[in-house]
Amino acid sequence: MCLFTHTAQAGDSLVRVANRYLIKPAEWQILLKYNAVRDPRQLAVGTLIKIPVAAMRVDPAPTVTKLPTQFEKPGVRFVFPALPGAVSYRAQIAFDNAFTNLVANATSASPDAAFVNLPDHTLFLRVRGVDVNGQEDKDATHIFSVNARPLPPTLVQPRDKSLLSGDKVTLVWLPSPDAVVYRVQVGADVSFLKLLVDQNGVAGVTLTPAATLKPASYLWRVASFNTKNEPGPWNEVQSFTVPSSAPVINATRVRGEMSLEIGGSTAQSHQVQIVRDEKFTNLVSDRVLAGNKFELGALAANAYYVRVRTNTDAG
Repeated sequence: MCLFTHTAQAGDSLVRVANRYLIKPAEWQILLKYNAVRDPRQLAVGTLIKIPVAAMRVDPAPTVTKLPTQFEKPGVRFVFPALPGAVSYRAQIAFDNAFTNLVANATSASPDAAFVNLPDHTLFLRVRGVDVNGQEDKDATHIFSVNARPLPPTLVQPRDKSLLSGDKVTLVWLPSPDAVVYRVQVGADVSFLKLLVDQNGVAGVTLTPAATLKPASYLWRVASFNTKNEPGPWNEVQSFTVPSSAPVINATRVRGEMSLEIGGSTAQSHQVQIVRDEKFTNLVSDRVLAGNKFELGALAANAYYVRVRTNTDAG
């Protein structure tokens, strides 16, 4: 049995609670089955009164004041607070607030509503709770707008969070319906205020910026433009990283003690591996060291191979 809990206020009685919550208030005695109270005519303030949800009516309208008002995707989802006594919810979308021109209609067992492929337009949402008897109660109405078209393309290359092998990048995306040209941006910050690339009127689905990219992490996005030169929303931002140049390893030996110095690297730490074979299967040492100068100590007479990897935020 699913139960709802009411906290008794000053002046509350079981009859008063029944009048507020039950479908059939005259059957207030049902509350005695779930609550051991001394005096049903006068409840102590703060007493928790259990009410079977199956016997409750849905009275208030759902709260929709905090629902989003702008969407840049044709699929939307609304989540609202649950209503006491509601076993399901009905949600409708229309072009007008009188709901004479319906766009979509949905029911849900939980306090949410999802819709797909909504048109670009100012729209009206109407939602209500439904009780155990199928009675649909008060409506709540919410105004929102969809501005999703032309749809942004799907980014293909480089893959999100990828590490490039050089200082040039080729950006590739899938064609978008209704798109004639695209606008492409590459930036160094999430707000795209520090732009390295901002190219309009890209007719194809690939772009190789002329700029040489310095070692850093970058973000990129693409927007579609239709035949009226109207832009759609940006797609989900993706990132890539241009790594630092390969470091230069300088080895010295003084009185039998070996040391390494890493040149051409600004990384804060390095992973240093020393092996006896060029396939790097016979490890002598594998350490992560701070800075760019390392004391290796005395090594037995042999031929050694060394490789260094810089440790950056991108890995």
